[in-house]
Amino acid sequence: DDISFLMHQLVKPEHIILDIGANNGFHTVLLAKGTHLGHVFAFEPLEKFAEQASMNCALNGVDNVTIINCALGAEDAVLDMKVNVSGQGLQGTSTFIDENANVVKNPNDYEVRKIAVKKLDDVIPTLNLPGPIGMIKIDTEGFDTMVIEGGLKTILEHKPIMFVEAHTARLKQAGKSWQWYLETF
Repeated sequence: DDISFLMHQLVKPEHIILDIGANNGFHTVLLAKGTHLGHVFAFEPLEKFAEQASMNCALNGVDNVTIINCALGAEDAVLDMKVNVSGQGLQGTSTFIDENANVVKNPNDYEVRKIAVKKLDDVIPTLNLPGPIGMIKIDTEGFDTMVIEGGLKTILEHKPIMFVEAHTARLKQAGKSWQWYLETF
């Protein structure tokens, strides 16, 4: 896909990369192969997907990845995540956003789970990063701006290449607009 192609073009062999919302590790593996002298820290709050990401890394022979079974957000909290448990082809649509279109359209495909959320700015000092962060990918189903809010100090300090999944409907669901990005950055 276009995003994978662009990531591959921009990743440098020595990059330290944060893959936030790693899901099953598709992009994690791609990024790890591109930064073969660096390291990928992949954040995935759902244990099932964290295990799949770990397995995908092993199957693809990448050993420069640390999987962190953790959700990131604007503040430390325990939040209700709507977890997709039966929606075929929609496994990566679990979200903290109540008005998420997939949840509204298919409520029976989701169950609510309490998930601990941490601020990226608080997690980074615990990781003993081997260098500066060169790239951050965020795909958290509408929670992306909250992840950025909780990691703004880190982002401003490292000035990484940023890949953020965002579109108008999800920004609106999160109570934000495109203007938020302009004002924040």
